[in-house]
Order: sequence, then structure tokens, then C-alpha cells
Amino acid sequence: MFHRSRITSWTCFLFGLACLATHARAEQVCHTVAVPTTATNFDVGIAIPRFDTLLGTLTSVSVSFQVLASGSSQVESLETSAWSGSAVPGVLVRVLDANDGILGEASTDAETPLELAAYDGVSDYAGLSGQTVPSAALPTVVGSGSSSDSGTLGLYAGPAGNPGPSGTRVVAVGISVVTGAGELLSTFSTQASVSVTVCYTYAPRITSLCFGDGSGAACPCDNESTAPTGCLNSFGFGSLLSATGGAFVGSDTLQLSATVPGSNTTLFFQGTAAVGGGSGELFGDGLHCAGGTTIELISLSAISGVAEFPRTGDPLVSEAGSVSAGVTRYYQAWYRNSASFCTESTWNLSNALQVVWGA
Repeated sequence: MFHRSRITSWTCFLFGLACLATHARAEQVCHTVAVPTTATNFDVGIAIPRFDTLLGTLTSVSVSFQVLASGSSQVESLETSAWSGSAVPGVLVRVLDANDGILGEASTDAETPLELAAYDGVSDYAGLSGQTVPSAALPTVVGSGSSSDSGTLGLYAGPAGNPGPSGTRVVAVGISVVTGAGELLSTFSTQASVSVTVCYTYAPRITSLCFGDGSGAACPCDNESTAPTGCLNSFGFGSLLSATGGAFVGSDTLQLSATVPGSNTTLFFQGTAAVGGGSGELFGDGLHCAGGTTIELISLSAISGVAEFPRTGDPLVSEAGSVSAGVTRYYQAWYRNSASFCTESTWNLSNALQVVWGA
């Protein structure tokens, strides 16, 4: 099971778009896999994929897991006098990375006191000198661990769009013992099920900012949006700028998409800095957010309320913006809105996107 925390994607679905960047920063991706009840000792691989670097730069790997175990025991005293001690079935669970490094471990056991008579001559784990303790649940335990070591990050950061398997394994071994001195026969049987969650914390490659919802600079005429888009236009909605694909200079598949009125003229542009620290400043009926040194990427007419770049035959975003690996750039859509609405201007702008370009 896969889940991504701290991400709000309803604005994307509202306009029927698939988005990587939304109002809240997507900072963690988690995968959960369960190992069914299995007799120890076992060593099994679990289907945890590596982190997809399409999303950003991996900064730490954490694991949490729950162990449900049970165990039974048999003890026969061979002593010539009464014996006392305990049977302690137990299980140790470790979650390992592909290089056998321990991501986390936890153990559980349960003690059953025993009072046995002198050996009765029959090694049957019964009678006066033996006892069989039926299988019973051991205390539930949880384990956890995390690492930001470069070696661990290297194991878990996969290729963009096709991260592949991580090689994560779960190892469970019996750690059962008998306490009490003497000559004894003993056997144990233990089982365990384990639910494992591996989470990747990362710096997002694409994030949204300058929302026109009052969280940054105020819109020019109280035309704030209730969604994390640009300031409202005369049609009553803000322009949502979103991105799909990968922001990699060597394999650029990034596509920008903005919701605008009808077939209105739309200009996509790129900046080297976020205006006002990402809050923006007044410009036309909206907010100017992508600043610094700016480059006009393309001017085009929207189709059915959506403007997209690049289209078939257009240069790639990285080519149009002359970007190189490792740089951060800011993107915004300016669009024509000539109706008498807010200011004397006849244009408005979308929210902005911050993009960290990879190699």
C-alpha cells in the first residue's frame, strides 16, 4: 500500500488535471507491506519500491513496523530431583536494507514459570517431569528507525519514473530460552506476522507558491481565491498552474498547464527568483510571482479553457528557458482577461511553480 502525506491535491481534480505540485508541499511518501503469519526462522523480501526521484531529492528513510507473534514450548527435566525454572518463547524481528544494514529491530517474549518433578523415565514433555505449554500470543511490539546516511539514501533513491525494487527484507528469528540450571530437553515453536511501513522524506522538485488566496500578498481588489490558484478573474475562478512529467535537463518531460478563460491568449514565463519571497506583488488583476531575470517561454491561445506548454513541435521547457542541472527556476502564466472587472488592466496571472531542475 502506498500513501503520500502532507499533500492536498483537490485543486487538481477540480479542474481535471494530474498535478505534481499543489498548495501543500508533498514532503513524504510512504509504502506499507504486511508479512503474513509465518513460522520462524524466516528471511523474506518485501515489495517496497525505491524512492522516485521524479518527486524530488531524498533526504531521509524511516521505517516503522508492528510485530504480532505467538509461541509454544515443551520442557522435560532429566534431573534426579525437583526442578524449577521458566520457558520463554521469543521472537526477534529486524528490517534490513539491500546491504543487510539494520533499519530497525524489535523483540518480544513471554515467560511461563515451571515446577517439574524428578525425571519420570519418559521423555514425553508430559507426566510429572515434563510440561507442554500451548501456543499463546506474545506481547505486541513495535520497532522503528531512520537514516539520512548517504549510503542508505543511495540504496533507496531510484531512477526517475522507474525507481525499481529497494531490496528491503524482514528477518524474524526465534530467541526462545529455558531459564534454570539442570539437564533438560526443550523445544519451541514461534510464529510472527509483521506490518512494515517505509517512509521517504524529500525536498520536492516541484512546489506551488503565490496562491492568490490571501496567504501571501493581497489580491488587488479583494479578488482572492478560495483555492490555491491565482487571484480570481472576471469569470469567477483563479488560474491554476500545474506541472506533470519530470524536470530533468537530460530527459525533460515537464509540461506546464494553466486553466484560463476560453481560448484567451496565455504567456508562460520563467524567472530566477520568487517575488516577495513567494508572496508576490500586485500586477494587473493578480500577483506577479516569478521574478528576477525573466524569460518568455511561449505565447499561445488556450484550448477549451486550458493552456499547455510544450505542445507538439514546441521546444522543451528546459530548452526554452536555457536551464542547467541543479538550478531552481520559477514559472507563471500570464493571460488576457479584458472584461471590466478589477483594475484598469486587462490581464491576470496564475499561481507560480518552483522547479528544482535535475540532471
